[in-house]
Amino acid sequence: MTPKEIYNEWKKARTTKQCAEMATVDAYNEDEVAAGWHACLGGDILESVEQVKVWDEPVTLEGIDLYENSVVAICNKNKSKIKVSLDSIELIKPTKVQRLWIKAYLECNNIN
Repeated sequence: MTPKEIYNEWKKARTTKQCAEMATVDAYNEDEVAAGWHACLGGDILESVEQVKVWDEPVTLEGIDLYENSVVAICNKNKSKIKVSLDSIELIKPTKVQRLWIKAYLECNNIN
């Protein structure tokens, strides 16, 4: 499958359970589970997001990274970078797909 075809499959998810199954397919340990979520969220789901809120402050979302088997947001404000957990960011005008996938990640990792 091409990356576009994969993303189109991810967009078909309607439940958090379906998102979790797609993100963790063929994952056999914590590292692979985290890598699966990273691929989904960082690959296409959040790729178009330029700004988020962290502690009610707008910041630039530079990307998504892995930190100790967790997916984190790399944020920048006034040339200062910070990595924050996904439960600390608020998407500004998220799409239905983005909202669902973030919720799925947080639920799957017992965050929130």
